[in-house]
Amino acid sequence: MTRTSRPRLAFSTLACPEWDAAAVVTRAAAGGWDGVEWRGGPDGTVRTDWTGDRRSALRRAMDGAGLTSVAVTTYPNLISSDPEVIQRSVADAAAHAALARDLGAPAIRVFLGERDDDAAAETLERRAIDALTDLLARIRPLGVTVAVEPHDDHVRSDSLRPILDALPDAALGVVWDIGNAWSVGEDPAVGLAGYAGRIAWVQIKDGTGIGTTWRLCELGAGDVPLDRALSSLAKACASSGAEVPPISLEWERVWDHDLAPAEIALPRAHAWLLRHVGRIGIEG
Repeated sequence: MTRTSRPRLAFSTLACPEWDAAAVVTRAAAGGWDGVEWRGGPDGTVRTDWTGDRRSALRRAMDGAGLTSVAVTTYPNLISSDPEVIQRSVADAAAHAALARDLGAPAIRVFLGERDDDAAAETLERRAIDALTDLLARIRPLGVTVAVEPHDDHVRSDSLRPILDALPDAALGVVWDIGNAWSVGEDPAVGLAGYAGRIAWVQIKDGTGIGTTWRLCELGAGDVPLDRALSSLAKACASSGAEVPPISLEWERVWDHDLAPAEIALPRAHAWLLRHVGRIGIEG
């Protein structure tokens, strides 16, 4: 399949903490990838303290290599019991949105964060809704959208959907992380239904075990029903007339140095994705 007849295939720079941004561009282009999901934050591949010239240089390099920036990832806490923590998180996410705009990325990814008190679920939802409302208002002039990655206390779709329903803003979506959901026992069919109409892009990984026994492994070597999930996604998009969103590999070497380095893992993952995206007939 050609690049134009399938969804964009990207990888998160969680896979390659040893590479700087220039190396990411060079290797992504050489490996046949279509895009990059940039890790931000204090230890990220891209940084909010970069000068305008450095941002422009990276964008030119991406354009010259025929690559797109899927998103810039951030690490806020939007459900803290401390309003100042939330305010700083919103400000940092807004700074990452400006970085995303400069790099040509259409979105930032945010976490809702980890609870730090015993507040009821409804209270956590209200904190998240208020923080996201503030963030969306701040970054709207930038033309950058926000995608929430299910994680921590909101890893299941039924815990995140009420927040999405409270904010029916086209600028707010979700990152569907099939492996994360599977690791806590959520079947892809549940997540796909729960996030209907709000999936900005898909993060893909494989692994074995559930909960504390969850371990990452190469695509196709684990228990996650990836083919079924991607096939269902393609059918859902076809029935709604929507394009299949980008598919981004999340190889978490930045957290687990026992995983194969990017120069080994990324070519294997790209080959697997090409085979399986073609096999199940996904067309963008």
